[in-house]
Amino acid sequence: MVRLTNILLAGGMILIVNPVAAQETLPNFSLEKLNTDKVRIHWKNPDTTLRQLSIQQSADSLTGFKTIITVLSPQLEQNGSVIGRPKASKMFYRIYLLYPRGKYIFTASKLPGEKSPAVQNTPSPPLSTKTKAELSKSKAEPDTVKNVSVKTTPPANRVKKDSSDNKVPVLKEKFPAEKKENKKQEPVPEPVPEPVKRAPSPYLSTLPDGYPFIKLPAEWVLTQVQIRFFEENGEKLFVLTDPPIRTFRIDKTNFTRAGWYNFEIWHKGVKIETNRFYLPLEF
Repeated sequence: MVRLTNILLAGGMILIVNPVAAQETLPNFSLEKLNTDKVRIHWKNPDTTLRQLSIQQSADSLTGFKTIITVLSPQLEQNGSVIGRPKASKMFYRIYLLYPRGKYIFTASKLPGEKSPAVQNTPSPPLSTKTKAELSKSKAEPDTVKNVSVKTTPPANRVKKDSSDNKVPVLKEKFPAEKKENKKQEPVPEPVPEPVKRAPSPYLSTLPDGYPFIKLPAEWVLTQVQIRFFEENGEKLFVLTDPPIRTFRIDKTNFTRAGWYNFEIWHKGVKIETNRFYLPLEF
């Protein structure tokens, strides 16, 4: 029996299915044209250590790829999707595969109906000289996950907190005391207000590797759950509906940048929570 799960993302509707037709084995995949606006992508996965699988689409075979769906159960032996979008049969598709210890690859891109070309392995970004020294220093320590701190330039739209270091410097008086009253005083800048503090969400948190993690209560009806994501300025990003499982993480490629994002969680048509979370910069 084929189980269907609907996930609504920005720009289209994706149907997660367990295809019964013959499939190619990852990192190859099968891509079939159903009509002008609908294609079917499916694959076999013999590797149960696979951590993340995302389907990406672009009008170009090399650049401009955007994630249109993240599979919630990438370890399934057989899986696939029916993608319904305008001119879907004329788009290029590839799959992003994430494995343990941060190893990842992008499959070769192809049009519907093409045979699978050779796999294009994309290595992880090269480490800086400073980061290599830090990693070599920690070889003697136990093999545990550590967060490497990297100095980055904060986003331009981040609100800066007011502190005692932001005081206006006092200039030494160079004129006689009797002329002090004629000196024009410069206006003191108003302090920037601190952002509104919110309590941590009981349903959405950020894992040590930076992935947003969802954990829904056992008594909730999953077919009546909706999670809406917004940019920090309130612009709608995408909506996740009818999740098939209660605990899962969301691929970071679904978000356009590092920084703050707002979200809403709805259950049975009632808004349960409005909150926000921070997506850190990777490198």
